[in-house]
Amino acid sequence: MKRTDVVLPDFTRVVWSSAQAQSVWEPRISAVSNYVMDMEREACLRGRVALQFFSPENLPGITRWVASRGLMALALNPTVAAGSYSSTPKEYVSGQPWTIRVAICLPMLATTFFNAWKSGDNTAIGSALGYPPCCIDFFNRIWVDDKFLDTTWPMAVKQWNHAPTMIEVSGPSECNILLRWLGVRAVPHLPCSFDCKRTTEFSKTFLDVSREPYQWLMEMLSWPVEWSALHGIAEIKTPILKIMSRTDHTNDKYTVRRVGWKYPAEGARGLVFPFRSQSEQEPLLWTDNGFESLEAMNDAHRVILDISKKDVSSIHDLGCGNGYLLSKFDKIFPKTVRLVGVDIETKKWVGGRAIQLHYNLTQHYVGQDERPALGLLSINRITELRKEIFKVLSQFKFILVYSYDGVCCYVEEGWTKIEERVNGSTRAILYERNG
Repeated sequence: MKRTDVVLPDFTRVVWSSAQAQSVWEPRISAVSNYVMDMEREACLRGRVALQFFSPENLPGITRWVASRGLMALALNPTVAAGSYSSTPKEYVSGQPWTIRVAICLPMLATTFFNAWKSGDNTAIGSALGYPPCCIDFFNRIWVDDKFLDTTWPMAVKQWNHAPTMIEVSGPSECNILLRWLGVRAVPHLPCSFDCKRTTEFSKTFLDVSREPYQWLMEMLSWPVEWSALHGIAEIKTPILKIMSRTDHTNDKYTVRRVGWKYPAEGARGLVFPFRSQSEQEPLLWTDNGFESLEAMNDAHRVILDISKKDVSSIHDLGCGNGYLLSKFDKIFPKTVRLVGVDIETKKWVGGRAIQLHYNLTQHYVGQDERPALGLLSINRITELRKEIFKVLSQFKFILVYSYDGVCCYVEEGWTKIEERVNGSTRAILYERNG
């Protein structure tokens, strides 16, 4: 990104696509923003520090909350009240509306954190906040050293390892921070990339999935969204609203697109990204997977899901395609089970629950899990990538081989067949590795 020295004043504006979209989603966005702030504060009880801004009216309430939980609140510095998202809070000037930045933490952490804050030690501050080390390093390099006002473009470039002017990104919803101007984000920090594994893991310890705003949060983070930057103004377009805010000043336009895999019923219709046309329906996931209907695909998937119920720590779909099958495991496996999709066709990916993505089979690594891992693969993958496949299979305790046309599934020696099921033309065989 070729930046200039021009810096525009900080601002954030929101324009809704329709009155209906605003009436439905404005209260939900407010609830999500409050939910994320609640999660930050509650994380303090687990040994993390939270940094938040409070107006004079809110200080008594947060003081009582902190005291009731045996925490401490450190008043750090007053800032000018922005009224909306601000990338660089301004120092307080007498006579202006103000807020105060407060650090909330356990008493035993107060002195260490205050000293780190006073000395400007961003690494120590980030560690106290519980942020992943890779994201702390990214913040120091991009925000502090390179003085970026907006980390969106560096995040996208890191993922793709090249620098055109338009990049399409993918990755877990937890790493999507393109709606942070609304307070809609799954983590409190700026991830180092759109597929940061440690950010995804962090979010699992950060969010309470049982609360209603969590569902709205994850739905919004799964929508298609486009971020673009030109002349210091960022436009973030979603199906229900457009955000305009300050970004790094450039004379060329830069664009980051995240395709997403859901579309809100209240979303506007259009012919250009991120909108869908009036006649366009939900993505035809069944056609993409070679089925004539959604019912036929679900029926074929059912036998695979039924035979897969094992005490495993992770599930790896080798040749996940658009990831729809893998995302269904969310409903039958505990949240602690890690889902990993492996495919070489990145454009086919449409989503799923916190699924880690790999696009090169030979680079895929299962790792050492406390419980055994389960690998999924279709019969055609054995035929197409036989040599590469069997290098990876040795890392699994279980593998499930399946086909949708009834062809007999074959696995080399070293595996024992422990179960086989057939449903129509779908055949699935579960194997356990010998020894």
